[in-house]
Amino acid sequence: MRMKINLDTQSAVLEFCKIVSNLDGEVRIVGVDGGQQVSVNAKSLLGLLYSQTWNDIWCESEKDIYSHISKFAAS
Repeated sequence: MRMKINLDTQSAVLEFCKIVSNLDGEVRIVGVDGGQQVSVNAKSLLGLLYSQTWNDIWCESEKDIYSHISKFAAS
């Protein structure tokens, strides 16, 4: 599963981290930083805070987790 998301506030980052930390399987945040594609563990609060500096961020997961993170979907 791959979905573009918004994590524009620290409270959104904290909530997102709490949700995905309780899910099975690997969940990653992918974006572009300084012209290079970067990927961080979505269950890592530090990684999620770092991802806030990227223009576009995507959530990638081995499983379909849309129902858990749909509130963060970018329009």
